[in-house]
Parts: sequence; C-alpha cells; structure tokens
Amino acid sequence: MEKTADVIALRQPESLDDPLTGIVRHGACRMLRIAQRAEADAFVGQHAEEA
Repeated sequence: MEKTADVIALRQPESLDDPLTGIVRHGACRMLRIAQRAEADAFVGQHAEEA
C-alpha cells in the first residue's frame, strides 16, 4: 500500500518555544488559582451563616 497522505506534527501544549510563552502560561495559571480561591472563599462565606 502506498502512502498518499501527509501527516503534519502538531505542537504539544507542554512544549515551550520561547520564554514569553512560559511567562504567559505561568501568569494564566496564577490568575486561575486566585480566581478559584476567591470563588471558594465567597462560597464558604455565604454558607458559613447557615451552619
């Protein structure tokens, strides 16, 4: 069987091509952690009065 299709290798998200990508990814993860913490604190504060 003859190969007729070209296969293109896609970049993997965990492979960094440049330092700026690493900085942006780190900043995005930090912002998500802060947002999740704020949401969890608000949820606990809202339901703490019920206990």
